[in-house]
Amino acid sequence: RVADRIADESQRNAFEMLEQRELVQQVVDQMGRMPELQRKVLAMYYFENMRLAEIAAAFSLTEGRISQIHTQAVMSLRTFLKRITNSEICF
Repeated sequence: RVADRIADESQRNAFEMLEQRELVQQVVDQMGRMPELQRKVLAMYYFENMRLAEIAAAFSLTEGRISQIHTQAVMSLRTFLKRITNSEICF
């Protein structure tokens, strides 16, 4: 049938799905190598939807220090992502 041969552009292909899963797993692995405090701050901020002030209170640190830790963690992940995406393209 013709309908069986027409690609559904709204569906991702299997390769893209596999690539996405691998990328997510690499990020999870990289996060596992981060210092514990950075991991906790990211988890509290992004998964528990806590504000920086609330996270600071939980760790008895200043909001400014938590902001620094958050920034360091995010920059570390960005650098990692740039490195792996560039290396995958340049093989």
